[in-house]
Amino acid sequence: SGAPEGLRGGDWCGAGVVLGCFLFALDTDLGGAAAWVVESARRPLRRVAGETLPTSVTDFVRERGGVEYRRTYYDARRPPKAPPPGSGPWQTKCSLAEDGTREQADEFFKGMGFSGEQLAWDEEGCVTVRNRHPGFLRDPLTGEDLWWNIIHTGNMVAGDGTPFPKRVVQDIQRTGWEHTYAFKLRPGDWLVCDNIRVQHGRLPYADDPRQQRCLLTVYSGPVPSV
Repeated sequence: SGAPEGLRGGDWCGAGVVLGCFLFALDTDLGGAAAWVVESARRPLRRVAGETLPTSVTDFVRERGGVEYRRTYYDARRPPKAPPPGSGPWQTKCSLAEDGTREQADEFFKGMGFSGEQLAWDEEGCVTVRNRHPGFLRDPLTGEDLWWNIIHTGNMVAGDGTPFPKRVVQDIQRTGWEHTYAFKLRPGDWLVCDNIRVQHGRLPYADDPRQQRCLLTVYSGPVPSV
């Protein structure tokens, strides 16, 4: 089975860590979408590495230097005919007007903890943001290593540039589905997640003129990811 839709916001391991996430149902569901939460341990709703995932998976990530994340954002004034998955205008990502400048975008990313070496601009006005992450996060309360990555999407590479083998990706996907809880949100419902200890996402959703999907990200300041 393929990877679930979602896990693109708080679980994209950038230079900072999103500590919590809130999902809210505004109106009657028109698209059949539901939120889901994944636990990754024998104790409910935990990501503890090695308690549910095969050790071959966790060992591979450690031995290969973690995970390298790359995401490319294009200039809203020159959008590509076929934007790559997970992409979008850097003006939108950086909360800038369409005539925002590269300097303003650089300032935003550096404010989120990225260095200039992690930002690469091309001649088309696109910026590629790179970050290498160990793939694990230390639980601030227990000291345990938590599974913290999006390798399950199948389009990541290891820290040394090695593509993750299909076998590894399938093991992660299977384990994730085996430890998934789905919640059907009704109008007025809130679902609050501790993003350190659970992964979150949503089933496929189609925008409708009567009810468009709305994503709101609020940054209170960068929290180091390593």
